[in-house]
Amino acid sequence: MGLKLPEEMEKEYHLVCGKILSLNLTLEGTLNFFLSNYFAYPQDHKTFVLGDFFVESTFRDRIALFKEISKREISFYNNVIFNEKETKEITKLMNEVREMRNRIAHHQSIYDLKTETITLNNGKSITKEQDNIPMNEELVKSIERKVKIATEAIIELHNKINQKRQKQQKSLE
Repeated sequence: MGLKLPEEMEKEYHLVCGKILSLNLTLEGTLNFFLSNYFAYPQDHKTFVLGDFFVESTFRDRIALFKEISKREISFYNNVIFNEKETKEITKLMNEVREMRNRIAHHQSIYDLKTETITLNNGKSITKEQDNIPMNEELVKSIERKVKIATEAIIELHNKINQKRQKQQKSLE
């Protein structure tokens, strides 16, 4: 029989996990919205085809696709939206959120009797203490900040691309 966690500690742990998973879904949903609008503009009955792409691709694949689209659009706009350095930072934040989600879903949680804290390990067979991440509100706030920055950047790029499309459409009329 395993070690039974104190009830409050277990509640907090599950609350932190839930918040982080929810934040991941917010980011992933925003990215999916961006990609579906990028490839199926305007939104119409053809958009259903993208459903298969989202089912078959991983979050990592979609982040990489966002990065490539950003590079293409940055060169088109001459860095008006954000530059290549910012694109790298945004995709880095998205990957950090994705990696934390994966840690929660797939790696072992460790309860430290001395400090009465719960940490997540990095999934490797040999770990150092600094490899473990404390599961607390501080971690949630860090993930919230990353999600906020990344979703704002995704929305900004989406809006700039739509402005470009609308101008192109008007010039054709």
